[in-house]
Amino acid sequence: MVPTDCVIGRRFGRHGGAPRNDETAMTKQNVKLIEDVLREEPVRFLCQNPAIVERTATMKEVVDRLREDSGGCVVIVDGPSTEDSPGRPVGIFTERDYLDKIATLNAGDWQDAKKVSIGKFMTAKLHSLAVDDRLDDVIRLMTRRGYRHLPIVNEDGTLLGVVSAGDIIGYLAEFFPMEVYNLPPGTTQEHDQVFETREGG
Repeated sequence: MVPTDCVIGRRFGRHGGAPRNDETAMTKQNVKLIEDVLREEPVRFLCQNPAIVERTATMKEVVDRLREDSGGCVVIVDGPSTEDSPGRPVGIFTERDYLDKIATLNAGDWQDAKKVSIGKFMTAKLHSLAVDDRLDDVIRLMTRRGYRHLPIVNEDGTLLGVVSAGDIIGYLAEFFPMEVYNLPPGTTQEHDQVFETREGG
């Protein structure tokens, strides 16, 4: 389990309060530029509870968890995961990993693979985020490395949650719907915000 201080769902601004589509609430706040929000907002506000398994889990167990959970990834930790001690992340297995490594197997190969430890298939060279990393740094990292999911860890290295590219896009779209939806063609490319094909993180 993941500690309860991980925010479930997208957070609507540093101060919480009414949803951003509430025009009355919006008129009482200074509208921030997207760049200001990205520089100031810590990634922990977009933290999501991921599916978690221990590194001894089999491929079948991980695939089952991936199918049950809607987060798009399973985080592998180094020991038993409890609310007080969620474990340290040692790997991640995503929907893209499943498509690239598992979905193309024939029936016979799958029968063999599903009994194998997830360690053979997970992405082990894991880049983790600190709770106070800012969104602009997270976006830059995702863009340059092709990551779509990144774990967030506490100061002691234990897992707090995950953040995905979709979480960030949805957050900005809800905060600045007109600005995001009305970006001219090519704008994201000019700012180097196109994800590479690499997945697994």
